[in-house]
Amino acid sequence: MKFSLSILILFLINGQHGNVEGEYYNHFGSKLKINSDSTFLYTWHFDLESSWSKGTWKMKNDTINFKVIPVFDTLRRINLKDTLILSVDEKPELITEQNGSITHFLSSGGQNVQKMNVKLYFDGEKLIEIKRNGKLDKAKHKAFWENKKYYTWFVKRK
Repeated sequence: MKFSLSILILFLINGQHGNVEGEYYNHFGSKLKINSDSTFLYTWHFDLESSWSKGTWKMKNDTINFKVIPVFDTLRRINLKDTLILSVDEKPELITEQNGSITHFLSSGGQNVQKMNVKLYFDGEKLIEIKRNGKLDKAKHKAFWENKKYYTWFVKRK
């Protein structure tokens, strides 16, 4: 009896996390990929601007907490100390003044430009933003490119 109860408890715990894994999107240019290894990738695109963030996630009851972990490049300059700067891609690199990595400074996007909400409520079908006051954002918000209003929550890509 103990053995079957333990299996049932493990199944329920894993089932709770198994349902949340996948790719989500909203109507405001955001995408969120939640991986089974407790990592995530958040991206945002609009027109010529973009942003991305990655890190880890933990689920407690019906709330997912995201921890953004920045990726840094090392900028090496002549006669100066090395400096860490946010990477424009997911791969940490050594950048020097000589190798002409002007991409860092001319980019119209990058890491953590568009901040993601680090706490989302999972209702079994969608991810709903938890506002700073602890309430769920269930209101429709006006899109800046048209007069139509949309919910901000993420829906799972099928």
